[in-house]
Amino acid sequence: MLGWSGEEAGAGPLYALAAIGLFLPSISVAVRRLHDTDRSGWRYWLVLFPLIGFIFLLVWFCQPGTAGENQYGEETI
Repeated sequence: MLGWSGEEAGAGPLYALAAIGLFLPSISVAVRRLHDTDRSGWRYWLVLFPLIGFIFLLVWFCQPGTAGENQYGEETI
């Protein structure tokens, strides 16, 4: 019977490979979204501050992007 701990829950090498493989793309998507809202990608590192950083990022990610061109380039569809 499969439980919720150990190898049965997917904590093995396949899980570690997936986590490593999705780490960098998730950061690039977050930085791209910050650029869409005309903010620096370095603000992503606010996530290192527990709760407060996450709240700031969540609010910024939910805001609409800048219409037209901003300092990070043209608007893409």
